[in-house]
Amino acid sequence: MNWLNAFDPLSWLTAYQPLVSLAAAGLGLMGCALALACLRGNRRAARRYRHLLAGPTGVDLDSALVQQADRINSLSKAVADVGQRGRALEEASRTHLQHIGVVRYNAFDDVGSDLSFSIAIVDGEGDGLVISSLYGRDESRAYAKPVRRGESTYPLSPEERRAIAGALERQAHR
Repeated sequence: MNWLNAFDPLSWLTAYQPLVSLAAAGLGLMGCALALACLRGNRRAARRYRHLLAGPTGVDLDSALVQQADRINSLSKAVADVGQRGRALEEASRTHLQHIGVVRYNAFDDVGSDLSFSIAIVDGEGDGLVISSLYGRDESRAYAKPVRRGESTYPLSPEERRAIAGALERQAHR
């Protein structure tokens, strides 16, 4: 028979019962103290978390995030609306007279200082008009001719053609 078979746990416990009880009580108290320390730390962490979630205005983080998401959605709609309006204005502006070309010249040999001129005013499609004023010593004349896609149904002088070309060039640089 070896020594393990000779060991009787029940007799050993009865012999050392006060010591075993005291050790068990000590372990139980240490467990309770540890549990209380954990609860206290958990409460402190929960208080800090609630303080973190509550912003300076006292609004909790969840509400603030929902409000911010609503603002972002509202701004996205506003930006889309502004973009749509911008495209509509750009399309509408193509039909507004907006490009100008001017050529000054001497229509007659006996008059100096480039007092005659041709001015072309066209829209984004090249439609508009050309106005020419011919200044002479004895008389002045003015002519207006329609322009469609950079051309006119009326005969154009070289100066009028240059004025239209200048307006169309400004249109191309836009």
